[in-house]
Amino acid sequence: MNIYIDESGTINNQLKNEYFIITLIIPDNSNALKRSYKRFVASNLEELKRIDNRQKMFLNGTFHELKGSAFDRPMKQKFINFFARKSNFSLFYLKVDNSRLKDTFCSNTS
Repeated sequence: MNIYIDESGTINNQLKNEYFIITLIIPDNSNALKRSYKRFVASNLEELKRIDNRQKMFLNGTFHELKGSAFDRPMKQKFINFFARKSNFSLFYLKVDNSRLKDTFCSNTS
């Protein structure tokens, strides 16, 4: 079984990130999910290059990885619509509301 995990934001009640999110994707078929990922990138390559203003998705002109933070609203919608067409994976997420964190939690470095 493969589980893909990613995070977004920072756990910190002093910064501007409203939430910290951890996402887990469990594919029914890892190879099919990888093919879908590659198909999405290939079919949107020029647009992804255009919106990658901070050079996070392409390193030295070569595709590296998708970064949702680099997506504009239309690309986010395209991404969701593309992967929502088939439910060949399970999606789980944990959403932490940073404004509810206590200072003692955030100052703990262990």
